[in-house]
Amino acid sequence: MDVVITVIPYVGPHLDVGIDKIKFQIDNTGKVSILSYEHIKDSELPPNWTHIKR
Repeated sequence: MDVVITVIPYVGPHLDVGIDKIKFQIDNTGKVSILSYEHIKDSELPPNWTHIKR
């Protein structure tokens, strides 16, 4: 079975840093494998948080 999730990582109490999409495959034994990772969008951060971006 393939599972696709959309992730919105954040810093601090509520500042999101972007949107990512991860696709997993789960087999009949429960083994989970990552099939793909895609960075969709960056979010603008306030000046006091820009130092965390890589």
